[in-house]
Amino acid sequence: MVYCGKPSRGCQACKTRRIKCDEGKPACFQCTKSKKSCPGYKDDFDLVFRNETNAVARKVERKTIKDAQRRRLQQRSTGAANQVSNVVCSTPRAIITVITQPVEEQAICYFLDNFVISSRRIPFQLYLEHLIPMHNKAKPDSPVHAAIASVSMAALSKRQHNQPLMYRAHSKYAKALSMVNAALADPEEAKSDETLFSVLLMSMVEMISASQTPGWTAHIEGAAALLNLRGEDQFSNNISASLFYAARSQLIISCIVNCLPLEQHLNISLAAIKSDSHLSKLAVLSLPIPTLRAKSRALFERTKKRHRSKDAVLALMHSAQVTHTGLIGWESNLDSIWRYRTIARVENIPEDLEAADAYQGNIDWYQDTWVATMWNTYRTNRIVVLSILVKCRRWLAQNGNAVSQYDNLDPPSDTPNLNTQDFSKSGDNESELGAMDIDDDVSTIAATPNIPTLMNMTRALVSAICASVPFHCGYIFPQGKRNTILETRSGRPKAIGGYVLMWPLFVARNAWGIPDAQRSWLRGRLLFIGRESGFDQAKDMANMTGDFL
Repeated sequence: MVYCGKPSRGCQACKTRRIKCDEGKPACFQCTKSKKSCPGYKDDFDLVFRNETNAVARKVERKTIKDAQRRRLQQRSTGAANQVSNVVCSTPRAIITVITQPVEEQAICYFLDNFVISSRRIPFQLYLEHLIPMHNKAKPDSPVHAAIASVSMAALSKRQHNQPLMYRAHSKYAKALSMVNAALADPEEAKSDETLFSVLLMSMVEMISASQTPGWTAHIEGAAALLNLRGEDQFSNNISASLFYAARSQLIISCIVNCLPLEQHLNISLAAIKSDSHLSKLAVLSLPIPTLRAKSRALFERTKKRHRSKDAVLALMHSAQVTHTGLIGWESNLDSIWRYRTIARVENIPEDLEAADAYQGNIDWYQDTWVATMWNTYRTNRIVVLSILVKCRRWLAQNGNAVSQYDNLDPPSDTPNLNTQDFSKSGDNESELGAMDIDDDVSTIAATPNIPTLMNMTRALVSAICASVPFHCGYIFPQGKRNTILETRSGRPKAIGGYVLMWPLFVARNAWGIPDAQRSWLRGRLLFIGRESGFDQAKDMANMTGDFL
């Protein structure tokens, strides 16, 4: 029995006929008029409390049917949403009806999944690892929130080729930029981790969304100014230190690209600070490279030939050789846990060079993406230094200072690729090159490998970069199958793999003395990154002409 509130007091016959009852006694008017027997009226207790078991049962049954219908509809909608996410749909309205998560949240989830990848081997060195703590710590109206939203939406819009979403990313970017400029007016805010973190994220937006580098370069130079302002106090905690290491690494690349001395932007004593990590040690060993690039450009490209002096070329060659020797020493000091493994090999040059997933040679496996990135940073830095040594050797040979007949020869571009290990087994051990003291011109020239050897070293480094590409692009290898070509890929590759590959592929493609087929394959991988991740920067690097090195 249930309480049902105040009911009608009419007779049951009128209730059944659903007409108004005048409640007359002994019989109501409606029953008398229709010449029917009036059933009478219930007492007050029966009116208030009556058996509604059947009614409740019917209500529960109706609710159960509605719930089942709702669940089936949700399942159909979810299935449609999963299909839409993998198909380019020509009717955007159909997509909108199944998306319930706000687009900004979708973008952040995508960015976290594709870019924020931790490393067991490089703890506290990767500033993106701190994105979630920085986001949770910052206020909702802070530049950090705006910068995170901007870079996330920019990355997702490029992946989906969604231009309206890019407009929203630019709006967030403008908001973050305005907030950062306001923070720079406050001496304390300018030194904060939030400000530097926001600047680094905005530089990432430029790399993802822009086809040219001036915007990225401007942000990196701005980050360098903040490093100088923050001084040595920025090493007080892991987040601050990782922001410093990240900004310094990107500044080194920026100065190499623009042929500018590092000291033009960053205090050298501050730049030379290093931690015990191999990544930090590599960065410190690479500090002279931008200055070497600047001197090489001034000496061989800007200075008129009659103004070039032998002493200047020898001094540059000596400095480059010392830097190169230091980089080789860094590799020799790596523990076995940092090493990579060769797990497959491609025996022949692929027929479709720009579409092939791997090039002729080894395919290597690394502990994680950031360890592979560290190795490719080492290789690109060495390639840049080797190109400077080749220029010095060639100039000296052309001016009658060759100490070997090979200095007057350019090695053929189709020379087979060599592994770094091959040098250690031959007479020219890389770790011993440049170990001589520079006492005079002859010893300076003799301490530097001849041009064919320098070219072979370059080709070995380029081949090692090529061997890392399948790993960065998300390919996996079935257990026990070591000598076969790529068989599968772990879904769509993480965007971070293509992001960190752009610079090594660009340098490798511009390296001297590599086969034309390999150069075409490297171009194809840059175009692949541009298609898969939508990075216009990769497309421009693939189509760039001219002698970068």
